[in-house]
Amino acid sequence: MDGEIGHVEDFVVDDESWAIADMVVDTRNWLPGRKVLVPPSAIESVDWSAREVSVRLGREDIKRAPEAP
Repeated sequence: MDGEIGHVEDFVVDDESWAIADMVVDTRNWLPGRKVLVPPSAIESVDWSAREVSVRLGREDIKRAPEAP
């Protein structure tokens, strides 16, 4: 919502249901050295041609997001 926050680095997948549990976002361009977990429910859209994922979260939400292991 507030502009670019980082790059999708990985996905956490539930090993029983194979559902995506979280998206791992590397915020190195904005919050150096931090990778956060973003739930799939926060994904607003995926633009495959532009290679962009839009989320329904602002920068403050991302700052408070749990860190990826």
